[in-house]
Amino acid sequence: MTHRSIVKVKEGRIPQFNFYKPDQKNEQPEKPYEFKALDKETNYIRLSSFDRGLIDELNAFYESIASDLNSKPFLIIDLRNNGGGDERRYFKLLPYLYT
Repeated sequence: MTHRSIVKVKEGRIPQFNFYKPDQKNEQPEKPYEFKALDKETNYIRLSSFDRGLIDELNAFYESIASDLNSKPFLIIDLRNNGGGDERRYFKLLPYLYT
């Protein structure tokens, strides 16, 4: 039995091998998360991945926006194009889904 690693192409890039399209080599890939205050009552979070490798990064992101999330009554969680991943990546959001 041999071990095969899964190589993923992300936005024209294969980061594991440092392969990039010529016009994208120096560009930084977009972070798979974003937070915005939309108005005085609504916050917005975009989460485009729950990849296993993002545990520390997403936990730090959630901690950095915790006070902002609690400051407004409405929250939009945008999961468009989220390919899934490890369910532990969204556990810290569960309190905001049901109050």
